[in-house]
Amino acid sequence: MASSLDDICSSIGLPIRPQLANHPIGIAILDSTINCDTRTSTESPPHGLCMLQIIEGLLNRANVLFEVFPYNVCSESACYWADVEKALQHIVHSNVRVVLMSLGGLLQELQQGIVENRVIDTLASEGKLIVSAMSNSGLYVHTYPACYRNVFPVAAADSYGRRLASSSYCMDVLQRGALAPGSTELEIGGALSPIEGTSVAAAITAASAAVLMSCRPHRNSAEIKYALSRSTRVAPGTQRTLNIFQALRFTN
Repeated sequence: MASSLDDICSSIGLPIRPQLANHPIGIAILDSTINCDTRTSTESPPHGLCMLQIIEGLLNRANVLFEVFPYNVCSESACYWADVEKALQHIVHSNVRVVLMSLGGLLQELQQGIVENRVIDTLASEGKLIVSAMSNSGLYVHTYPACYRNVFPVAAADSYGRRLASSSYCMDVLQRGALAPGSTELEIGGALSPIEGTSVAAAITAASAAVLMSCRPHRNSAEIKYALSRSTRVAPGTQRTLNIFQALRFTN
């Protein structure tokens, strides 16, 4: 059973009306078309619009000031790295703080096994936090761009904190990424509809990063990434789902 956004807020320890920065956190969403309203549309909405609704829902609940920068880089069936890289280059020197790429297994033409990417490294050097979903193959596999060196990889968990069977994973997630809730319900056509996968987990993680940046404006992106990843560890070799309350403790 999918969790509501209110349930997600509770499970990840989302603070309600915390002490916040007085400037908006810029969030870039690289995804499919954002061109309709899921609350009134009776058709299946674009994937990117679902990601937007998750981020808006969580950040509005936490009273975080934010600004979304949408980049339409995909169709609903395919995504090419050349289009993604062009959008990433546009983000260089911008006010964006968080970049979300819930692209999973859609990306084509990426060379596997290469851990570096110049434009991603440039964005990271500017202090931007780049979040990417693992694929939904259910396999232990390196997924790109999630497994690039300066990207924060996210796998998906069920409502009990167990990895979803459909979520891929790898040591990058265990060592420097996060396991986050991977299912929720969104209002579509006046009714609640379930949505599940690593994309959901990545969107929740991107929103969580924005909350930390707003609550801890003196912390840089490397410290935010560490806190998010550290919040998922109970002890060496173990993992739980992302928890903002715990992450805030690591950024005091």
